[in-house]
Amino acid sequence: MKKLLKFKTFFISIMLLLLLSPLCMAVNETADNTNVVSTTNQTGGEEIQYQFVASDLYKFDTDVTVDDIVDGNVFAFGQNITISGEIGGDVFAFGNNVTVTKAGYVHGSIFVMGNNVTIDGIAYDIYGCASKFVIDTNSIIARDVRIACNDLTINGQIKRDAYIVADNFKLADNSSTLISGNLKYQSSSEISIPDGAVGGTVTYNKPEEKTETVFSKVLSYVRNIVSTLLYSLVIALLVIFLAPNFKEKTAELTKNKLPLSLGIGILTIIAVFAISLALFFFTGGLGIGISGLAITILIVALTISKTVFAIGCSKLIITKMNKDNKGMHILFTELVVLLISLVEIIPFVGGLVGFITSMIGLGIIVLNIVSKKTNTIETSNVNTLNK
Repeated sequence: MKKLLKFKTFFISIMLLLLLSPLCMAVNETADNTNVVSTTNQTGGEEIQYQFVASDLYKFDTDVTVDDIVDGNVFAFGQNITISGEIGGDVFAFGNNVTVTKAGYVHGSIFVMGNNVTIDGIAYDIYGCASKFVIDTNSIIARDVRIACNDLTINGQIKRDAYIVADNFKLADNSSTLISGNLKYQSSSEISIPDGAVGGTVTYNKPEEKTETVFSKVLSYVRNIVSTLLYSLVIALLVIFLAPNFKEKTAELTKNKLPLSLGIGILTIIAVFAISLALFFFTGGLGIGISGLAITILIVALTISKTVFAIGCSKLIITKMNKDNKGMHILFTELVVLLISLVEIIPFVGGLVGFITSMIGLGIIVLNIVSKKTNTIETSNVNTLNK
């Protein structure tokens, strides 16, 4: 239960970060294959016009409404998302409030993540993660649902199986069968299933309650710190022996450009995620390889960022002590990493210190790369002039 809720919290945090990024500008992108189609109402003779989109549909805005007939997939990203059209493929929706109305018909699956999610239409499968999730009275899910949330209410029909992880879980109290197949759920407590609500078997998995002793907590902290020190030792050895210029530049940035490094680190996080998302959506998925590579490089840089910050601090300390040699540099790098790791154990303060040191280290890495490229260009220009 805790792992799944942490998984949900992580992705919602990423979603909110992206919502605050420049990508929140109003953008509605579709292919050129969009036609206006007219039809006549059989009863009143009234002519109705609707959009037919013969491609995938991408929508980014604060308020997103999809009421078209889409012969493809829908990618919707915004604050409030409403799906009330007929979708020939899958729906990928990420927002604060996501609603599939009773007029919504999704021939494929719904992949949804948000704070409040309401499904009142028709779909084949649902894969959902939310704070509050409602499968309402008009909904018909032709196959399975897989949902992780805090509060779940099922009033509509699920024609096959339901796999649920929820703190609070409620089934409508009526005579109809809500879940035709099996129900497997994990919740804070076992719920009362109304008669006839589930056609198959009901399986309840009680969350595991783990009790940690003081000794086990201390042992866990020690293991984490030792692991961090060993990893930082490898990074420090590589930098100090193989990249002495990087070491000197890192010390200079730590001494003179600490606020700039912090700002560059934070901006790098936002920029990488924003650009990666833009590449994925605006290239129709063709840029997923580049996006994945960029995020992978960012993750690797974050894993060594604290060590880079420690290398800069260590250089300043041993220079002040007039003991500037490789052995002392490695020793004090490890001591700085150890100090940061111990401070991170402190509630509230530790998390902030860890974040700041990581962002400073990331900023130093980026500034080193930019500085190296600038120096390379200047050297090339000088050589050209000499010729």
